[in-house]
Amino acid sequence: MKLVLMHGLLGSPQMWRRVIDQVQPPDGALTLTLPGHGLSPWRAGATFEEVVDAMAERLPLGAPSLVVGYSLGARIALRLAARYPERIARALLIGVHPGFSEDAPRLARAAFDDGLAAKLEREGLVRFVEDWEKLPVFASQATLPPETRASRRSERLAHDPASIAWALRTLSLGRMPCHDDLSVIAPEVHLVTGALDEKFTAVNRALVRTSKRATHHVIENAGHDIALEAPQALAALISSLLRYAPNRADAHPTL
Repeated sequence: MKLVLMHGLLGSPQMWRRVIDQVQPPDGALTLTLPGHGLSPWRAGATFEEVVDAMAERLPLGAPSLVVGYSLGARIALRLAARYPERIARALLIGVHPGFSEDAPRLARAAFDDGLAAKLEREGLVRFVEDWEKLPVFASQATLPPETRASRRSERLAHDPASIAWALRTLSLGRMPCHDDLSVIAPEVHLVTGALDEKFTAVNRALVRTSKRATHHVIENAGHDIALEAPQALAALISSLLRYAPNRADAHPTL
């Protein structure tokens, strides 16, 4: 089973290095760069679904993969599992939000992310990253070694501001389809949150109640970015999911 990993907003494939080093997947690992990141800008007017379809084209051919996504990457992986179940054996979603089922919060979030994109364009990437790192969801990282935090900051500052602004608008939580019922998704779904990330742990606990087939793993002494804060625990979980074949007997149709 091939291991595929997708980073979050302002992230890069580099974020998975310590995890992959400990997993040492027998069939190798494919670390994908999300649109809006790296050196290849995306066209204006693209939709969330077009991004998902483009990411599906990058999945390995042959046997279905274990797809691991963090935050924004987890949301894309969730949609991939719904639209392309034949390509995915398992989805391991770190700090995922399933989207909004009602119009009011969805529209409000889209407007909020549009505002963030405008602020980034107006004030620049350095100021944006400084404000980003002050978000409560990253508070648990304050106790990490300075060199660890500096490494993650260097990843965030390596991006093109215009492309990140595009990603904020196009890949906003307010513009993704809602998947608050995991029982209709065919591949195995494993939700992962850090115990110190109270917000997303609560969101994911509520999410697993909609499906007896989904599993929620809580990593102790970690916050939102588990690959940064608890790479050994995450690597152990990924290794365990690579070792046995998934049970697809109760698969559901493609969405």
